[in-house]
Amino acid sequence: MATITTCPSCGQKLATASGGGSATCSNPACGRSVEAAPISLGALAARQSSRHHGSRPELMNRLPTSFMIAPPMIAVGGVSVVLYGMVLFAVVSARRHAPAPPLMPERAVTYATITPPTTVHPASPQPANPAAPKLPIATAPLKPDASKPGPAKPASEPPNRVIARATPAPTVAPKAAVVEPRVESWGLLAVANLPDDCQLKPEGPRLLISIPGSLHVLSPQLHKFNAPRLLSTIKGDFTALVAVTGGIMPGTDPLPLADGQPPLPFTFQSAGLLAWVDEANYLRLERTSIYNTVEGKRYHHVLVENCRDGKLKSEFRDARDAALTLRFERRGSEMRCSYNPDGRNWLEVKRQNVGFPGELKVGVSASNLSTKPFSAHLEDFQITAGTPAGGKGS
Repeated sequence: MATITTCPSCGQKLATASGGGSATCSNPACGRSVEAAPISLGALAARQSSRHHGSRPELMNRLPTSFMIAPPMIAVGGVSVVLYGMVLFAVVSARRHAPAPPLMPERAVTYATITPPTTVHPASPQPANPAAPKLPIATAPLKPDASKPGPAKPASEPPNRVIARATPAPTVAPKAAVVEPRVESWGLLAVANLPDDCQLKPEGPRLLISIPGSLHVLSPQLHKFNAPRLLSTIKGDFTALVAVTGGIMPGTDPLPLADGQPPLPFTFQSAGLLAWVDEANYLRLERTSIYNTVEGKRYHHVLVENCRDGKLKSEFRDARDAALTLRFERRGSEMRCSYNPDGRNWLEVKRQNVGFPGELKVGVSASNLSTKPFSAHLEDFQITAGTPAGGKGS
């Protein structure tokens, strides 16, 4: 038999040991008090071999080594992490979809022209600048004078939305308007009449005359002579040529006339040669297109129109809506009018005594009596003085 001399809990040496008495463990962390009863050597050897020196009791080994890794704490920590993640996701999403705050509050500003006064205030010896720029001005009413009674301000009146600024807003110089250069001539021809709403666009041997969808004609009956025209002065006999290319297709809506008169029963567009003395005496040879609003049909012609002392005589020849060349030939008092539809054969429309003076203006013109704009294409104008070799004929 032997006496217990080590602590059964931690295995440290007992502080005191006496037969049949009590003893205290010398390990300050343990401090257990045990009865030092005799124990057999076999039992003591078995007990000491069951655990190594300094091991914990068996019940203590079943407990977790740290409070923080206990199963309840692990569960609480997991729930906390999940809740924190949900709150953080909600905050980030709300900030992402929230509208950005304005950089500065919006203000309603009315732009108006400051009109300078016509009289000078006695306290202001300098008159107002008449070239005052356009500045933003406040639309808020003036503050009433407290010394003078006035109507009570209703409670529903909205607050002032505009605050006057002490410094004017910076002004930006307007861009200069691009004005196309005005065409004054095309080859030998000079502009004799060009309304402001018409344009000339020369491209070498080609000329484009643009006319809006309004009345531009040579007409003694309508007292209108505002068709664009370019002319050159020539004396004696001559030959003049011009090719009229492009399509001619007036609209189907006739133009209304002035003074409440009913519109004409047709629309009309034309371009070609013009021999001009004055508004009462001229001759024109033109490629034309007419739409008859009564019949609902369109016609293409070559027109010879002689105006003498304000009276008109017209001759028409059927033609296709295709390019053709027109020709004037003056031989003494006679004027011959012909056209070439295919580049090979000349077809005469009319020859007549016109009674024009020896010096005459010859050139080109275009007319529009339709609501549809018209672009007349003219090419290769030529004028040759004198009679061609071979005499009167050709």
